[in-house]
Amino acid sequence: MQLVSQQDSDTFKNDVLAILHDKDKDIRSLRTELDALKTSNANLRNELDALKESNTARALEPVPDDLQNSLTTHSLARVGQAVGDPYGGAPFDDSAGAIMAHSPPRITFIGMHACQGDRIRSISYELLYPDGSRTSFSHGKREADNRKLELHNEEYIVSLVIGTGPAPWPHTEKTIQYLKCITNEGRELEGGKRDGRDCVEVSAPENEEGKGKWGLIGFVGRSWDEVDSLSPIWGAVY
Repeated sequence: MQLVSQQDSDTFKNDVLAILHDKDKDIRSLRTELDALKTSNANLRNELDALKESNTARALEPVPDDLQNSLTTHSLARVGQAVGDPYGGAPFDDSAGAIMAHSPPRITFIGMHACQGDRIRSISYELLYPDGSRTSFSHGKREADNRKLELHNEEYIVSLVIGTGPAPWPHTEKTIQYLKCITNEGRELEGGKRDGRDCVEVSAPENEEGKGKWGLIGFVGRSWDEVDSLSPIWGAVY
């Protein structure tokens, strides 16, 4: 049996101590990185809270003056009642596209994606302008429509039934979970789940002398991965 010399023993101990020292340095470095990540996460939480407060404040702001001035009683467009959560998601405003022309556009189709059959994941529609140009809009999570209605030449949407229900995640009170579009020809596009939802029916303004028949020409609202709120934009263009 070969005995280990004192020198070899000391060398072994020194090697072990060196390894432990390096491991200790690695652990301290990892702790420093972990502390930095915790600080970064805390900063991100603060930024998210600030963003939420900002979005909340924006949701409570009145309609901008330029939009308000464009939608006077003498104009050919109106923004209808808002339905849904005024704080969820991010705001969108299609009014610029809806009122940019002297003669507002008309909707050629409207579609939606109903998530698991009980929530509205997204809505989409196309505007046809008097000069023949077209613009498409989509809000919510970008997924293919699983419900779609192509409108006839003289057909237009005259009323909506919008249903809200509890959101499936925190920080959002409710989302749009049911939507029904009804045209002047009696045709309908329906998606989501109506049972147990708080439903509101919003209708186009009554005909006014010197103006055409009123129908849906766009939306203002809020959305993210789903549709949180909707306000119809009505136009006297049909």
